[in-house]
This record gives sequence, structure tokens and C-alpha cells, in this order.
Amino acid sequence: MFPNLLYISDVPVESSYHGSALLFRLLDSYPQDQLFIMESGQDVSKAERRLPGVNYCQAPPLRLSRLLTTRVHRLASLLLTAVSERRWRFIQRLTSQFNPQAILAVAHGYGWLSAAAFARKRQLPLHLIVHDDWPTFTPAPSMLRPWAAEKFAAVYRQAASRLCVSPYMMERYQHTCGVPGTVLLPSRANNSTVFSAPPARLTQQNAPLTGLFGGSLTSPSYIRSLGTLARMLQPVGGRVLIYGPTPKSQAAIVGVNEPNLEWRGLVPPEEMIRIAREEADFLFVPMSFEASDLKTMEINFPSKLADYTAIGLPLLIAGPPSTSAVKWAEDNPGVAEVVRDDSAESLGRAISRLSDPSHRMSLASAAIEAGARQFSHQAAAKVFLDRVMIASKS
Repeated sequence: MFPNLLYISDVPVESSYHGSALLFRLLDSYPQDQLFIMESGQDVSKAERRLPGVNYCQAPPLRLSRLLTTRVHRLASLLLTAVSERRWRFIQRLTSQFNPQAILAVAHGYGWLSAAAFARKRQLPLHLIVHDDWPTFTPAPSMLRPWAAEKFAAVYRQAASRLCVSPYMMERYQHTCGVPGTVLLPSRANNSTVFSAPPARLTQQNAPLTGLFGGSLTSPSYIRSLGTLARMLQPVGGRVLIYGPTPKSQAAIVGVNEPNLEWRGLVPPEEMIRIAREEADFLFVPMSFEASDLKTMEINFPSKLADYTAIGLPLLIAGPPSTSAVKWAEDNPGVAEVVRDDSAESLGRAISRLSDPSHRMSLASAAIEAGARQFSHQAAAKVFLDRVMIASKS
């Protein structure tokens, strides 16, 4: 019997994208009547995208949250960190009818601190999911970074299960926090389309190459990498298709305006998969080359790999040697074409190799195999449910 599981965090649980979609997929297999979702951030899930049959509620956002977009955002962040830990009584009132037996939280924003405090007061097991390095992403004065890191470490040690998005994150936190974790890789949706073979069109000779990127361009380095890729493809008539919420105007800010970059906006996942199979020759996975991003790029994991490997196209990964996507490719030989520096020459050589149909087919087949083994919905659900059940019995 599964415990009554109370989710408390700022990340909405809905079938959309990013962390919200990963949570939706993970909780899709949990008994509906034993799950309660409390969204504590300013963003709220849309009713039509929620888990069916599951109770949702929103914790009123703290007034201090409005200051996060002002000049005093660092001070506001510190105050929110302190105040969030005191909201456990508020959570108790909102969930008294549910009788929670375990707590689930995502280390993002500030609601997870409320969840941890509530779990401590009620002596309930806390299951902590970590997709991003919270001490790095949280705005705080540099002199207080160690304080933020210790706040995170204290909750990480408190957790009954520590679910890290990559093995590289798990290893770092075991070193810095002194306790082991569990790897919970991003997963596909339970009903997602998965192809067992690459499209036959990959065998075509001498056709102009088309690359595809799907997702958010959260770093200027990603946009510059797309610009370099487009420039390398331009002489051979190639192009790059971009799907996601980032507008074309954002690229122009960092000087990227190549004519063979096609900005196609947001489309439903199934539509992007269809287009990828029909038009693209490879899928692009950029990691940031910015020195300031390196620490997080080493442990964060690009969740798009879960869906990319289901499409059945070759992967082109570009990033510094120590970043998670590059290390993942090295741990799975033959799964991707990899570029380890940001030079146009290195990217050009990779494109030349991708112009070989037999190489494209080999990479695509290896990606399909690795994805089926590592990113299936069943694999992630088993890891998560096993940790929940082990904690409930101890």
C-alpha cells in the first residue's frame, strides 16, 4: 500500500514542458486518491493539463515574492528563504483532511523549504527531487552563498530519499553533503510515441542537412551555438529548425540572425516529433560554454534527451568536456556526435561526419537503444516508487 503523498513546491505539476512535464510524468503512475498537489509558487498549473482525479490547491504566494523582480531581489530571496520555513502550520491547515504520510518536494524556488519544515514537524519522510543546483540559482549576495549552500545541505541530509537528475549531481552532493543519493533520470511520458528504428530518409545521399533544436534557450551561449551551427550549414544549403518559447528577437540581442535559422515557436510535442522525423537529419543538444555556467552544466542534465532519443535521429552534442551531456555521451559510446569546444571548425568537422548516411544511421540506432534503457517511463516510476515504499516501511 502506497502512503498518502503530499507534494509541496513552486513547480506546477502539469502536462506542459520543463520540470512541470517531468513531474507530471513521474506522478502519473501514483494512485490518484493518495496524492495531493499543493503548488506554492507564483506559476499555477492549468486545470486541463493537470493529473486527472488528483486534488490540487494553491498556497497563496508570499507578498515578498513580488520583490524578486526588483533591485532588492537578493534581499527578498534571503527573506523568502527564512519565511518559507515558518509556513508549516499553514500547510497543516490546508491538508488536514488529507492526512499526509509522506512529503514530496522539488528544490526550486522556496516552497520546498516549507515542505521540509512541515516534514520535520510532523516527522514524515521527505522525498527531495533535485533538477538544478539551488544554491547557485538562488539570488543571494556572494558573501551569503555558503549560508544558502548549508541550507540546501541540511534539507538534503534530512530527506529520506534524495533523487538527483544525473549521476554527476549525485556524486557531487555525496561529496559536499556527506550522504548518498539516488539517480532519477528524466523520463518520457507513459503514452509517448517511441520509434524502434530511424527514418529511412536518413540513408539519402548528398541532401542538405537539417538540424533541429527543441526547448528553451536559457543561456546566450545556447543561442550563439545555434548561430554557429547555422553558419556551418549555410554553405551546403542546410538549415536549423528551432521549436520552443524563445522569440527570434532574443537571438538578435546577442547578434545571432542567420537566415537559415527557422524560428517555429511552440507546437505540441507530437507535432514536433512528426516534423523531426520528416524534415530533420539530426537533433542538436547544446551545453553552455560560459565559464559562469560550468558548475551547473556539470551536474544538471538536459531533459530533452529523454524525448530526443525516442525520435530515432542522430544526436549532435556540443559542450565543454566536463558537462553532463558530454559525459553521458562518453558513458554511452556511439550514441552521439560530440563537439567539446565552441570553435566553428570543430562544429564543421562534426557536420561533415553527419553528412555520411551510414554514420547517421549508426548514431540514431544507438540513441534509440540508450533511450529505451535509461529514459523509459517504467524505469523512472520504478526508481521513484521503490524509494517511496522503502521510506514508508522504515
